[in-house]
Amino acid sequence: MIHRTTLVTLAALALSACGGSSSDTAAADRAASTSSDTAYVPPPLPMPADSVVARIIPAMYSLMSTQWIVGDSALFAEMYLADSTDLWVAGVGAHWDRAQVAAGFGALGRSLGAKALERTSAGISIRDREVTDSGTFAVTLPAGARAPRMGIAGRYWTTWTYSPNGEWRILRDELLGDGFSARDRAARPARPAP
Repeated sequence: MIHRTTLVTLAALALSACGGSSSDTAAADRAASTSSDTAYVPPPLPMPADSVVARIIPAMYSLMSTQWIVGDSALFAEMYLADSTDLWVAGVGAHWDRAQVAAGFGALGRSLGAKALERTSAGISIRDREVTDSGTFAVTLPAGARAPRMGIAGRYWTTWTYSPNGEWRILRDELLGDGFSARDRAARPARPAP
């Protein structure tokens, strides 16, 4: 990106090379020294249309499923906000940042030998740059595999955020297996104070 100061300095150099007066050069120098040295920040990308969002969210879940089953915990964790995420999986625990998501849940699929982690949406709600989605999840395991503590099926509640630069990230994510109850969800730990 070209800073305003750089542009003013280039204009002053061009002016002096073209035989401009010293007063023109001095004026350009003063403008350069008083101008803001901030980089150009493009305007935020507009939120996609609701019909597009309704196709994007399932595609993001499909990508996450692939990352989860192959054990790419770092890439899986990239789907969550860097330091203000909230992932809670009943029977697994709470995770408050990408490092915790990667260590605590991101590699679980591979260790289970999972074939898929599918989410089926019951519907999305869009408000400003946030998308709230809920539905059911199902983990597909090989025959004879032991089910994880979280269960192999249940409900989920996920809130996505759409950043000004066009990135989708998960703000909150909850998975509650069928073996757990609303009481378990209510008893989930609160986010620790910073």
